[in-house]
Amino acid sequence: MKTLIAGLGLLLLSTAAQALTWNFDQDPQGWVATEAEGPGTSPRLPLLQGSVDQGIWKVPLLPYHQGRSPGLTLYSPLIGHNSRLFDEMTIRLRLVHSSPVISSLILSWTNAVNDLYPGNDPDFLGGGCPPNPYCHPRFWLVSRPVHYTTQWQELRVSSLRTRPATWPGGEEYEILWEGALSDIRLSMPFIDAGPQDTLSAQSADQVPQAVEIDWIRLIGTREQAAGELPPPTITR
Repeated sequence: MKTLIAGLGLLLLSTAAQALTWNFDQDPQGWVATEAEGPGTSPRLPLLQGSVDQGIWKVPLLPYHQGRSPGLTLYSPLIGHNSRLFDEMTIRLRLVHSSPVISSLILSWTNAVNDLYPGNDPDFLGGGCPPNPYCHPRFWLVSRPVHYTTQWQELRVSSLRTRPATWPGGEEYEILWEGALSDIRLSMPFIDAGPQDTLSAQSADQVPQAVEIDWIRLIGTREQAAGELPPPTITR
């Protein structure tokens, strides 16, 4: 699997919403962006050098390259709180692009079960997870279709809890959202597969210039009942 790239940083907590919120007031707050894994991408995903201006984290995408799938993955800093405090993730963002893109949003995470294989499933790294030998379904959720627009929008992944699930082929497994939450990752491929099911960009005008992110938030009914969370004390 791709090399883990993790960032260090402090977490800001929103008193008003009583949620774990990164609002990028002055810097990325420990978040790191890389190129998203996909067709034509490098075995070592390059860092994407973004910048923060007036509370907006702007992450540029790599320029067009024939045969490469455009997209990015965002890696959170260390979280350290119990996963069960949260049951929903929301991100507010917009594309810097000429037109909207219909694709997907993939949320993956690391906890005590897969800590040695961050973001992946240690049981399936050697294969046996149909139909993709590299999949790790116990530690990710896919939202599709997602309409990425050039206007500000909030994208939400809910039902974050340990629960049974079924793979498209009918195989049953269990999503594991429990124990100390080390990090979360948000992968966003910015290509509309279309009728030819082509996952790589065919021209430069298919590649967005950048993604602008206003905030990212983890929230849950248990977390709200407990009140504002203290900053994590765990370090790497």
